[in-house]
Amino acid sequence: IPVEYSEERTDGSCEYNYTLTRTWSATGICGGTLTHTQEITVQDVTAPVLTGVLPQGETGMNLCFDQIPEGPDADDIKVLYTDNCGEVTVVKSGTPTGDNCSWSVTYLYDITDECGNAADPVSITYTGGDTEAPVLAGTLPQGETGMNLCFDQIPEGPDADDIKVLYTDNCGEVTVVKSGTPTGDNCSWSVTYLYDITDECGNATDPVSITYTGGDTEAPVLTGVLPQGETGMNLCFDQIP
Repeated sequence: IPVEYSEERTDGSCEYNYTLTRTWSATGICGGTLTHTQEITVQDVTAPVLTGVLPQGETGMNLCFDQIPEGPDADDIKVLYTDNCGEVTVVKSGTPTGDNCSWSVTYLYDITDECGNAADPVSITYTGGDTEAPVLAGTLPQGETGMNLCFDQIPEGPDADDIKVLYTDNCGEVTVVKSGTPTGDNCSWSVTYLYDITDECGNATDPVSITYTGGDTEAPVLTGVLPQGETGMNLCFDQIP
């Protein structure tokens, strides 16, 4: 008895998901027919498998906002996975938030195969901010002691901007706040000017102090013509000048 065979493939959601329908038909010499059908469903249900070592993030990094690590790219993660049937696809997402003083970013990697089977997503986090104080890049001015000056001539000292230009910062602007008031009088006075130096994130370098001391050490100076005495004057006692 001859048997006829046929096979039909019906594709599913991906190349590796499909159905095979097989049919066998046998017809006897008297015209009776027997048909048998077999249906085979093939599906990739296995997610990609990690075969490498995932990179790690880092916390407390002393970096400005524009120095935030970009993290591994999608291809760096892709090569760490294998799949039983086909290609692995990795989609990366994540955007940094914050500012120079405090920032964070979590990069998320979604890992799937061609049939949509997903491995556990991978997240890599970096956090940090500016923890570095301003750095002296110039030469600080010095004070002076024993100055022969009156109280109203006391030096005003460098202003805040004069000190500011002597410093640099890794992330932003330097701020200098000046304080200090003279004490004493014309005879003896002193003043210490204090300069507090910080960056935009409040990181402070060692404060700068500039001291001046002095007073009046100069005797009076003759600016006119002194009158003269006289000797041998022909005057009585009661007529003495």
